[in-house]
Amino acid sequence: FSLLEGLAGQVGLKDRIKYIKPSTSKTKGKFKIASVEMQFEGINMTELFDFLYRVEDPKNIIRIIRISIKKHKEKSGYVDATMQALTVQSA
Repeated sequence: FSLLEGLAGQVGLKDRIKYIKPSTSKTKGKFKIASVEMQFEGINMTELFDFLYRVEDPKNIIRIIRISIKKHKEKSGYVDATMQALTVQSA
């Protein structure tokens, strides 16, 4: 949760986060799987790509498993994006 929020801040998108919803973790032996859903409003594709590039960096153990991108209703050339990310943590 905090890592994704920090990465959004690095790209300048923190003020365009509509929501961040952490989900219940699932335990698998010594590990648990945590997921977070977040939505951005009114961002351009360059900002979205920059954010996704930082999230999918191999040093982060985070993967985007679902993403939905729609045209923003009011701003031409901008989109709204909703994504779900997963990470594995020690249980």
